[in-house]
Amino acid sequence: MDLSYKHFRIKKRKNSYRYIYEPNSDLKEFQLKLLEKFYKVKPHDCNHGFMPRRSIVTNAKPHLKKKYILSFDIKNFFPTTTEDKVVKIFTKFFPNQIENLPYVIYKNHLPQGAPTSPYLANFALWDFDNYITKYCNLNEIAYTRYADDLTFSFEYTDINHLIILINKKLREDNYYLSKRKTKLMPNWRRQSVTGITVNEKLSIPRERKNLIRAYNHLKRNGKWNADDNQLLAGLNGYKNMINLTLK
Repeated sequence: MDLSYKHFRIKKRKNSYRYIYEPNSDLKEFQLKLLEKFYKVKPHDCNHGFMPRRSIVTNAKPHLKKKYILSFDIKNFFPTTTEDKVVKIFTKFFPNQIENLPYVIYKNHLPQGAPTSPYLANFALWDFDNYITKYCNLNEIAYTRYADDLTFSFEYTDINHLIILINKKLREDNYYLSKRKTKLMPNWRRQSVTGITVNEKLSIPRERKNLIRAYNHLKRNGKWNADDNQLLAGLNGYKNMINLTLK
């Protein structure tokens, strides 16, 4: 089978890009079949990313009406989920699929863009998720993970100790936090978890609603750039998914 990928990059911020690797059509079809087999094994329950019947909404719900929310982002999560880590994932969770390892690895890591990568990445932090969940349960802290986004919420806790602990445990697996994306959100400010406002009820942030409304208005009035139809479809899908989930 042809194991080639098409490469492209998406600009994140100044001088920073996310690299996407899109598998060729035959490989992608095969990966989708593999994904159905992977779904039979469930990752740690704290995970909400790229899973059947879970979403950004289920990830946000445990953090509703909390006094403090602390969020982190793992730096370069997919490139750092290297082949040796994926071998361990297959050995522990998918031993009957070990012969399919070459079909999910590219350039020595999980390629962001392959349909199998997000679900497999849920297993990369099994020991971390297990340890941190137990710690949080003992200290009345809610913890969820959506891929590389870690979210903690609580009424009171030793925040400095929690940050040090998370850094220490992640580094044991050679993952590192993005300092720029670490945020502490008290309830007297807007609290957002994976794009969902959680202060008093789960809702879409007002500015996101206004943006979607404005874009749709432009399209209805013939002032919309057709090149941006994919962007608008994504925003409308996001809104519809959230509204449907919140009903």
